[in-house]
Amino acid sequence: MAEDAEIRLEAGDISAYETRRLRLERVRAEQDVAEAELRARDARRRLAALTFPRAGIEEVGPSAGLDGLPPPVTREAALDALLERPDLEAAARDLDAAQAELAVARSRWMPDPTVSLGYRRQEGGFEGLSLGLDLPLPLFDRGGGTRQAADARSAAAAHRLDLRRRMAENDLLTATDRYASSRARLEATADGLSADAEALLASAMAAYGEDEMSLLELLDAANAFRGARLSALSMRSAGWIAYWDLLRAMGRAPEGEP
Repeated sequence: MAEDAEIRLEAGDISAYETRRLRLERVRAEQDVAEAELRARDARRRLAALTFPRAGIEEVGPSAGLDGLPPPVTREAALDALLERPDLEAAARDLDAAQAELAVARSRWMPDPTVSLGYRRQEGGFEGLSLGLDLPLPLFDRGGGTRQAADARSAAAAHRLDLRRRMAENDLLTATDRYASSRARLEATADGLSADAEALLASAMAAYGEDEMSLLELLDAANAFRGARLSALSMRSAGWIAYWDLLRAMGRAPEGEP
């Protein structure tokens, strides 16, 4: 567009003001593109640092843009996956360990009988097999403190598991609602918004080429196209991010990945 403006300026079709305005818009657009490329490269490096710690300064990322809609996930399916979360499984294992420790502590105060068998000679000429039973009874140290400590740890582990389960359920429901809302907006608006923006820009450029539209109107159409495209891309990225966050809350990996 800027090169065409120089030609039209020499031909006297547009003013010097309009040409300078086009130059300024081109410089701004090039600056926006350069900054977007820098942000994309930074995001790829940070992604590499999170997923491949030994990658150094390498960049990773999808080879192509995300198209279409993320897979649908119902609230019922999300709640069914609640017990698969690693943090809940770890809390359940802690409770099992605490309960096993309590069971051991409770068994230690019970008497530990010992049976002995041998051959004995006694005074008076008596001799023969002897059978003995030793039944120690704890009178002072009955392990009460140990049992109380184990019982307290078991109760604390049970409370932690219950709290973790309620927090995980709230996290999962929040992620489900956010994903449902983002996916609905993406499905209803994003594709139509992009198509309308492209049609608007195409018609504006055609009208400008036929001298049916002023330069300012064309620039307004270009800005509207840019805003609409950014909005559509933002909705698409928000939908996919909400999908991955829901998978995180479910404790699952994306489909087709381990």
